[in-house]
Amino acid sequence: LHFMACLWHMNADLEGPSWVRDYLGPKLHGNVEGDDWEDDGSSIDTWKVSSRYIAAMYWSCMTMSTVGYGDILPFTDTERMFAICAMVVGAG
Repeated sequence: LHFMACLWHMNADLEGPSWVRDYLGPKLHGNVEGDDWEDDGSSIDTWKVSSRYIAAMYWSCMTMSTVGYGDILPFTDTERMFAICAMVVGAG
């Protein structure tokens, strides 16, 4: 689970918008509902590591043990391909 979480988090900065900005952005900037949150373009490296790790571990647990809840979604093709691989590994 830890390894998948780390790889999932690594995907966040590979290309453009990512699951980290969509899922954690509003929450880390004090807007739990996500309404009217504007991405200031800051590096996700400035966000709390503990929050990023917990979210990645949550995704890993949900993806490998079930079909997930759908609250953390892949945004890029790379993230989608990785998510598919994680689901196959989890099903095996």
